[in-house]
Amino acid sequence: QKQTMIEFKNLILCGNFIMKIGVCQLDQPQDIVFDTYGNMFITDYMNNRVLVYNSSGNYLSQIGSSGTGDGQFSRTFGIAIDSSNNLFVVDHWNNRIQKFINSP
Repeated sequence: QKQTMIEFKNLILCGNFIMKIGVCQLDQPQDIVFDTYGNMFITDYMNNRVLVYNSSGNYLSQIGSSGTGDGQFSRTFGIAIDSSNNLFVVDHWNNRIQKFINSP
């Protein structure tokens, strides 16, 4: 089945799936959450990172890289944000959940 690609505010969809947002190519995105400011956080499973976008869909930053140290991931899976905008990321193959404290 042929898939149609659509671009909407830096978001490229293929069918019902996000393939790319802004300049960042996603490889098996697993989860998405929004903070109280409207910023979007996407776990990028195979790239071992969390991508951060503002409420307009513009790329802000990346959290993490490949590895086993603090702030490093081996397959980002789930993600959550608490009422203080602290970020919790499931680091699947490192068997842990990492907390990132919001610093306004």
